[in-house]
Order: sequence, then C-alpha cells, then structure tokens
Amino acid sequence: MSVWRRLQRVGKKAAKFQFTTSLQELTIECNRQYRPGTFVIVWSRRSRRYTSKVGNVTTSRLSGPSVRRRVLATRQIDLSEFAANIPTQTSLKVVMRLASKKLASASLLLTLHSVIMKEGEAT
Repeated sequence: MSVWRRLQRVGKKAAKFQFTTSLQELTIECNRQYRPGTFVIVWSRRSRRYTSKVGNVTTSRLSGPSVRRRVLATRQIDLSEFAANIPTQTSLKVVMRLASKKLASASLLLTLHSVIMKEGEAT
C-alpha cells in the first residue's frame, strides 16, 4: 500500500463484519419456451466469490433442462447499510435486474444476519 493511502487512514476507525444469508424464496417467471433446471446464487466482492449449493426448480411444465450455466439475473447490494454495532437480522426482498430475455421477472426473499467481528484503528 502506498504511503499516501496510509496517511489518509490515520485517526480513522475500521471494523470487520461477518454476514450470513438464508434463502427463503426465489421467484423466477420465465417465457413459455424456457425452463431452468437448477440454480446457483453467487455472492462476489472484488476477487472473492462465494456460491451457494445447487438448488432444484419445481415447475408444473415438463421439458428438458438446459445444461449450460448462464447469468439470468443480477443485483448489487450495499452491505454497509446492514452493518451495525449490535448483531442484527434483516429480512430482504430483492427484485433482481434481468440479464436474459428468457425471464419476465425475478425476485429473491432472504434473511441477512450481520455480526461485528473486530473493531479498531485503521492500519
């Protein structure tokens, strides 16, 4: 880190948080021709990437699932809004931004739990 960056951090506080999410519901409305077989939720920040376990889609129509993975919907969440000095649990309904023409809408209902790990001076 450069000397200038270190000088800018003098006298400032820093904190490390741990976030845990629990998926409650994933709602995807597709076109008539498309039916996803499985889904994965990906959390990423800079070079770090966390993926959920593969989930199955329950549907009333029968057709062959696609084997190729592709991005269907995305959304950026600012986790600094949910960071607090005391442990908190928040229910969120996130309306996703569509990345594929095969979808009509996508939303995600989840519970976000945040805990402060350590706090101190910025180094």
